Amino acid sequence: MFQLAIKLIFYLFVNLALTQYLNVPILYSQFTPTAIKDVVLNQYNCPNLSSLPCKSNPNAFYIPMEINDVNDFEELIAGSDITYLFDLTFSTIMSSHISAYAKPYNFMHLVYGFIPDNRPQLTYFSDTSEIIIRNAAVSFVKHYGWQKAVVFLSQELNGMDFKDVNDIEVVYQAILPSRISYEAISIIVSKEVKPLGVKTIIIATNEKISKLIQKAIEAADMNKEGYVFIFLHQSAWTAYLEGAILIEQYDWTPTGVENYIEILINNTTIFLLMFMNMDIIQGAFSLYAFYAFLINGVNIERFYLFNIQNSELVPFGNITSSVVNLYSSPMFPGGTNNIPDNSRLKIPISIAGGISNPDGSTYDFNANCHKGSVYAANSINTNSKILENFQLVINNITDCGTSYFDSDYATSCFSKHLEDLGYFHVSPQQVAMIEGTMTVFQSLNISIPVLGTQSCPKLKDDDNLQYTSVSFSNTYTASAVVLLLTWFRIAKCSLLYLDTNWGLSFKNQFVSQAEKYNLEILNKNQAVPSGYNGTDKSFIQEIVDLKSRYVIIEVSNTEIFSVLNAFYDLGMRKGDLYFIFGEGSFRASEANILHQDSYKSITELVEGSLYVTFLSYYGVFGKQIYNDFLQEFGFTYDYMCLFYDATYLGAYAIDSMISRGFNLNSSGIEEWVRKVQFTGCSGNVQISKSGNDRSTVKVGTYNLIKNNSEWQLVLTGIYDPTKVVVFEMIEGISWYSDNKGILPSEIIGADLSCPFKSDEVRSFLYGYLILLIIGGIFLIFDLFFIYKSFEYSPIGQFPMIIEKAEENIFDQIMYLAMLIECLQYVSIGPKFTDIMPNILTKVIKIAIIDIRDFTNDSKFLYQLSMIGIIVILFFTFLFGRIFDCWKRCKLSLLTIIGELGNYSLPIIGDVLFLPIFYFLFLTFQCTESIEDSFKKSFLNQDCSIFCWQGKHLKYAVASLVALLFYLPTSLHFRPSWKENTGDLIFHFKEQPAHSAIKSFLQIILAILNAVLLPYSEIAYDTCYTIILIIFGIFTLFRKPYNYERASLWYTTFIFGCVWLWICCEIARFSAIAGKSLIGIGWLLLGIIGMIYQYRNLPSLLESPKGQDILSLFKFQLSKRSPSQAGVLRSVNYEFADQSYDDKKSEFLSEDFN
Repeated sequence: MFQLAIKLIFYLFVNLALTQYLNVPILYSQFTPTAIKDVVLNQYNCPNLSSLPCKSNPNAFYIPMEINDVNDFEELIAGSDITYLFDLTFSTIMSSHISAYAKPYNFMHLVYGFIPDNRPQLTYFSDTSEIIIRNAAVSFVKHYGWQKAVVFLSQELNGMDFKDVNDIEVVYQAILPSRISYEAISIIVSKEVKPLGVKTIIIATNEKISKLIQKAIEAADMNKEGYVFIFLHQSAWTAYLEGAILIEQYDWTPTGVENYIEILINNTTIFLLMFMNMDIIQGAFSLYAFYAFLINGVNIERFYLFNIQNSELVPFGNITSSVVNLYSSPMFPGGTNNIPDNSRLKIPISIAGGISNPDGSTYDFNANCHKGSVYAANSINTNSKILENFQLVINNITDCGTSYFDSDYATSCFSKHLEDLGYFHVSPQQVAMIEGTMTVFQSLNISIPVLGTQSCPKLKDDDNLQYTSVSFSNTYTASAVVLLLTWFRIAKCSLLYLDTNWGLSFKNQFVSQAEKYNLEILNKNQAVPSGYNGTDKSFIQEIVDLKSRYVIIEVSNTEIFSVLNAFYDLGMRKGDLYFIFGEGSFRASEANILHQDSYKSITELVEGSLYVTFLSYYGVFGKQIYNDFLQEFGFTYDYMCLFYDATYLGAYAIDSMISRGFNLNSSGIEEWVRKVQFTGCSGNVQISKSGNDRSTVKVGTYNLIKNNSEWQLVLTGIYDPTKVVVFEMIEGISWYSDNKGILPSEIIGADLSCPFKSDEVRSFLYGYLILLIIGGIFLIFDLFFIYKSFEYSPIGQFPMIIEKAEENIFDQIMYLAMLIECLQYVSIGPKFTDIMPNILTKVIKIAIIDIRDFTNDSKFLYQLSMIGIIVILFFTFLFGRIFDCWKRCKLSLLTIIGELGNYSLPIIGDVLFLPIFYFLFLTFQCTESIEDSFKKSFLNQDCSIFCWQGKHLKYAVASLVALLFYLPTSLHFRPSWKENTGDLIFHFKEQPAHSAIKSFLQIILAILNAVLLPYSEIAYDTCYTIILIIFGIFTLFRKPYNYERASLWYTTFIFGCVWLWICCEIARFSAIAGKSLIGIGWLLLGIIGMIYQYRNLPSLLESPKGQDILSLFKFQLSKRSPSQAGVLRSVNYEFADQSYDDKKSEFLSEDFN
């Protein structure tokens, strides 16, 4: 007080004596706070500057002047004698420029504020240190226990840098230039600050930027409960956000502002009047001394706290020496006096995880499934990388979660909880509850998104995308079921679906896919009435009468047990039927209820059934969640996995919106749940952009088995439409107890002609061994006779054709024989019905004399009879020709056999070699049995014939004798018959060595087909392909014919068979892909062959001019004369071997009579 009194006395004395000598401009600009500008203009302005001092204003030696750029200041000092200058521009840029003029023009520059650059000479500061202001703000934040903050600084106040503060974490700090636009600030606020989730916002900028920041905060919808806005320094002078906190160093009232400015300026005046000489000032006072003098009348360690309430400034405390003193509670944004939990911003959502129904019944399944949602929220809040600075809060509206829908009850319930619904709602699991909830929401105008775990076809009819399912449409189930049946080569089944929109969508997709994969649906009455109780059994009776073994069922869990009981009541028992349940029919959680006595009657029906549903707990991450659920809750449900994913889906959508600066709203979340993609508990989660369901999903096929009195669902296959191979079997299926991997027949009617039930069938190991031994004997037999044929009748290679010749009918027959041989390889190979039309399939099978598809009698007896007829015809023809030749020619027996070979072996011994051996060898195929006994094994091709006794023994002996006669004859003459052609002129011929190797190959394929195919189709397909690839490579390097073009196309045919197998495997999972690839592959092979032939293989066989195939055919079958011989010699040709020239000449000179 003593010092202040001395100053005032001195001030009064010198003010009267020396004011006439002072001329001190007070500079202000557009950045000067309005309150300060008003004080300066009202109290320190002289209306007539030429008559200083003003009589009306004793302080008029101060001259307020506005400058807005450097040019204004240059004009000011150009014609003025300025000794002192008071800078209230509040602009770092202008203050820096003014400082640069201080020394050249020799004036003292007194600045309100700080210049962040190196302090120039003759520039002094009159404001409280920015560090002290910053520390006051930090003290306030610490007082409430807030730990994180976002800071906005304008460029002139960047000395208030918060980055080096240790007491709080500055997550983001922006230093904004003075000329920054609103658009730039809006982007920073919405897309950089808002996604951080930090709720403490500190603003220390000039007035202009402060206004822009507040406008951007309002546009980003951040001025609401949970946030805290703290304004410092100049920014506080234009703050207007409701609930904002202002920290200022003087009393924020008009009187307070005036007092502050007056104290500041008056202290400066005293200083100026005391020291008129500039040299004295510069020499006697350091910056610190000057600063200490100026602030002697202002308490720099004291700050006032104000709160904006209803647009009014309300003081509520102060900060003195970094200590916060509050005498009332402030109101925070959102109109609450509750201190915000400033660590994370809360994002409320809701679930309907009820455990009780209105009628008092319990419904713990729903509550247990919703534990997945709760666990997901906790995971997001603790470990997740999404919504890092936010807190997902679940409001569990338990009374709205019921197992059945009651419109009045649901409307009343949700009406009570409108404020608890949050940004999205996770509905109960049942379709009826989901559809009912959506109806109530629409009636109450509730627009928040609803996420669920069931596909609802009824909701798809609307354009409203308010509901979204993390599950899949049951059309996926339908596709998976069809592919499952296709995998097992099941061609016939029956279908039952629930008579609702949901069931109808399954049925339509199933029928569409069944047509594509040639799957026949036997029953006509397929719809099960909603709420079915088992009274009407007519549609069940139809399936029983049709004896359809495989039944596809897609009904709800309400009707499923009534349907199963109906089958049981109609006499169906274990092994009679095999059910494939759709997603809604039989939940995994219901497997253990089969222990209850009320379900005992149907347990034998459902054992071994398949359940097709979404793939829960998939992959490494899914298995981790499964283990977490077990550890956390002690149990798991499949739907817990989907509820987990549903919650994460909503969280990812909100995170994506916030991170991109969008305000949270219903339409935005609906849009973004269709844009996000993440790895969830059930695999990759992505929603269709234009629908309500998941766009990509993996479907699992589960086998219902009983293991040690416990019912289990074992994953056996995966349907994934995003992969090239869309269906993958990973585990063998137990169709019933002790029968793993043995596929039951499609029609129960097979039991009528078989003296046993199909469920008694088992694999017979000794049958496989006997078949393998017999096949090995025939292989050795084959090798022996091939060796003997070459030993006693050495046959060399036919010379290659090198010059042109006329093509005749026999050459075309050779091409036809090549084609038939390749068709035989196709027929005996993998199943190709998925990519071939039915009629084409039947035609191809004719190549191997398989005519089962042309007759209702598919028993092996019919085929064996056909083969017997062929063999009898062969022997009849053989001995008839022997008798005729013996009588006419009196030739030796070997000559007669050689003559016979010219006619018979081209057809029976060569072209029909594979089918004849194959079907005779199938007589020994007894690889299934009803007991582990030879006498209880039965013929695979005819279950009515038991093996190694009675009828079968006769067939086996007859087949063995026929093979023992047929094999040596065919194997001996097959390599040599083209050499001894008699009147038959073949220009190109099969090389003898190739004929021998081909015989060995065909016997191996026939044996593998009989032995390996019944045991493992995949193993057979693999062996078949490897053998053909090796054979194809062999033919590629060792020409099978003495004509290059014939060898080329024969090899092309072989690789075409290999490509067909590859496409067949692809077609198991995608018929379209298989059909497309087979055409593309064959086309490429043909093009490659044509190009190679065109460039390297000129045609050496040409059709004679004027002759067509019909003429040649008539010529060959008619009585020929020497004059007709010109038909065959109009073109000269030669062989590499001259001996063939001689033979040709001899032949052409013969008398054709």
